[in-house]
Amino acid sequence: MLVLIQNRVNVFLALIFFQLCCSTILLAESYNRSQNNYSKSFAKLVAEENRVRQQLKTSPDNPDLLIEMAKIKEKVGRYKDAIWYLHKAQQMAPGYEDIYLLEAIMLSKMKSKYACQHKRVFENKYMTQAGGMHQNKIRQILNSSNRNYVQLESGLAYDELSNNRGHWNEYFVNVEYSDCLENSYYGGYTEVKRYNIGDSEFYAGIAIPNSRFSYRLEYRQAEQETLLPEGSILGEFRANNLGPSGVYLRFRKQNYVNIENYSSGLGIDYYFSDYQLAYSREWNKAKSLTQDFESSYVDRVLLKYYWSKNRYVGASYYIGKELNYDGSVNPPYSKIRTFVLNGLQPVTASWSLIYSYKFHEQRGYFDQQGVRVGVRYRY
Repeated sequence: MLVLIQNRVNVFLALIFFQLCCSTILLAESYNRSQNNYSKSFAKLVAEENRVRQQLKTSPDNPDLLIEMAKIKEKVGRYKDAIWYLHKAQQMAPGYEDIYLLEAIMLSKMKSKYACQHKRVFENKYMTQAGGMHQNKIRQILNSSNRNYVQLESGLAYDELSNNRGHWNEYFVNVEYSDCLENSYYGGYTEVKRYNIGDSEFYAGIAIPNSRFSYRLEYRQAEQETLLPEGSILGEFRANNLGPSGVYLRFRKQNYVNIENYSSGLGIDYYFSDYQLAYSREWNKAKSLTQDFESSYVDRVLLKYYWSKNRYVGASYYIGKELNYDGSVNPPYSKIRTFVLNGLQPVTASWSLIYSYKFHEQRGYFDQQGVRVGVRYRY
């Protein structure tokens, strides 16, 4: 049975690798074509801007010309300049509601303190100066873009182990706050029971996204320090400006009572249509008071399908060699294979169900099967 599963997994990985290679070739060809098209489009925009600028010299208060210039600035990503022209058009034609609709669209595309601050007064200004015909539409546009939210998540996990190693239990709760710039501040508490030993930990982290780069820093601290690291720090750097792809570097240090573990990882994400394909490799080096463990690595392949931003299903496969800390001086350290199926399913506008199934083989020690279920509430 395990041989059959392994063969199917190998075929699955081969198909993914083949698709990734084909996608890379197509991406290169598409990039060359897009560069040529971009040069032609940019030259056309420059000509249009020069034409409108000349017309504004003779008719500086023409709202139609001001709106046209704002649209040109929007196309090249200069949203603040575009909004400046819209504000001038609003002074000339305060009752022209389409100007406010354009401003709402541009504000929703911006990721800056200016946009966050301006959204607070924009709707009031619109209701005061214009008739409010597009009020619901404008409110929908602004609410669908970046906004503050608080997210609460809680759940449990249960795993069965072979070779008379009992079962594992886990309970978790975490809270996350995201501001208008999508900076995320989170923390939580986890309680576990493994090998008839209990432990718990607190953790906190910050994630700072950007159109070009993203950063994440996280710290964890165990209470009893019997199973979980007495101290763990993780850092991640991600480059997002590679078209449909993203590359990230990850570093982590874990200090257990008897063991220190260092790991570093390199990964790539590729998005096509409604799918996400990812591959990463993590290198590990562990040492205890009595020995240095052999260096190892774990390869991970992930495939996700998104119906929407908050609804997806995904599958991951891990293979390599890693340490599974059980509180002893000489914990299980062997080759592993892991398959995970997970998903996020909205139930209402605020509530979602999170779920996952996991099969893990710690070769020579045990097999592990388990489920993880939780709820997520966002407001």
